[in-house]
Amino acid sequence: MKNILKNITDLKRSIPNCFYLIQWTKATALIVIFLLSIHQLSAQKISATISRDKISIGEQFELKLKVEPTSNNALLIDKWFAILDTFNTFLVVKRQPIDTLRIASTQGYQQIITLTSFDSGSHELLGFPIEFKNQLTLKTKPLTIIVKSVNLSNVQDYHDIKDIIEEEEPAATNWQFIVIVALSILILLWIMNIIIKKIKGKRKNPIAKHEVKSMKTILQELDSLERFIADKNYQLLYTELSTICKNYLGNYLHFSQSNTTAEFLTILSNHFSENHPIYQEFKEMLLQADAIKFAKSIPTDTTCHSSIKMAKELIIALTNYFNKPTADVI
Repeated sequence: MKNILKNITDLKRSIPNCFYLIQWTKATALIVIFLLSIHQLSAQKISATISRDKISIGEQFELKLKVEPTSNNALLIDKWFAILDTFNTFLVVKRQPIDTLRIASTQGYQQIITLTSFDSGSHELLGFPIEFKNQLTLKTKPLTIIVKSVNLSNVQDYHDIKDIIEEEEPAATNWQFIVIVALSILILLWIMNIIIKKIKGKRKNPIAKHEVKSMKTILQELDSLERFIADKNYQLLYTELSTICKNYLGNYLHFSQSNTTAEFLTILSNHFSENHPIYQEFKEMLLQADAIKFAKSIPTDTTCHSSIKMAKELIIALTNYFNKPTADVI
């Protein structure tokens, strides 16, 4: 019994000592946890910097977010910096992809984000949080940027907003009017062409129209030329002689008496060879008539009678030549 009481007494004495041991153990654990936290915090470094701290409304600047290791341990990032498209009067213009940074045997990360603002004044970029896989969350330091308003006092070409002027639709093509104008122009050109042809036709020597006379009438006209011999009017005699023969021959060869003797003989050679008796006699008579008409020679009465006789014989020969019957084709 005495031994039991002694053990109980010793246990009561030792209880305070155990309590102090437990308290010391807890304190030691807290110190270790604190030291581990300090080690984790110092294992990585985060930063946020801006390319400029003063901008005008609408101007852009860059925000650079960076995470760097401070030891050889790899960065175990759980959630990257979360930045909304619009926040605190700022607007995200462009997000570049997250780049890696090689640091000794480990690597860091950075991202550049282009921002702008359309609200003048002093604005603060609050700290941006980043989460690691060991449930550690860190924030960047706040940044201040001043947005200046635009000075419009020196703007000279300022104009007030005007009403929108509606553009008039082009008028539809009036094809009926175009067709009428085109036809009018064609008709006008056709009339002008007719007028020009008539004017040119008047300038040309018109073919003298003569009455188609029979061989009997022609022979009688040649007989009537005998009266010019008595009057010694040889030029008029040969002028009439030449005209009567040309008119008669023109009924068959279709030429005008206004043609010269050379032209007349050229047309005649298309029907008779130059050795043909009709061509030879006609050529001799016309050349003799021209010589007398232009007073190059003076004929005798006998020559005049002979010329009239030769002309009559030539007219009869021409009539028989052109009116001879065509042989039947068998």
